[in-house]
Amino acid sequence: SVYQSYGDALVPPVQEGTPVQPWFRAIAADGEPVGFMMVAEPMPAQPHPYLWRLMVDWRHQGRGIGRAAIEQLAQRRVAEGATHLLLSCTAELTGTPEPFYRGLGFERTGKVNEWGETEMIAPLERLIPSRGNGEGAQPAQPRASRRASKADQSAAT
Repeated sequence: SVYQSYGDALVPPVQEGTPVQPWFRAIAADGEPVGFMMVAEPMPAQPHPYLWRLMVDWRHQGRGIGRAAIEQLAQRRVAEGATHLLLSCTAELTGTPEPFYRGLGFERTGKVNEWGETEMIAPLERLIPSRGNGEGAQPAQPRASRRASKADQSAAT
């Protein structure tokens, strides 16, 4: 849930003695908040950024907003020197987001995490259409932002 996501961001869990460092943004499209993204920063036990949460309001799904948010995240992380993005999802359940992630270029790693979720990974270059698969949708222009900081309001900058 959104409440659990904010709770995780405010009081992050500890993995192997290291507190998880969350990076989170609201996602806006057409001047309206429509979603939320949270990434766990790389850690010694996990060298790649981990897409912890990606939520787009059901009324705005199917418009390319999630795809555009992932593309902006990939551009940002490539600029910071990252090479891959990791995530996990409940691949075997009805309504799983796995087809969405596969369509972006993620592949299963063969691992299942402690919550029973299937891990997936993608090279960041593959997630940027002009550099990767070239299949970017043309959505309403989403913007990821964090209201708490005026200095860093867009995931695209």
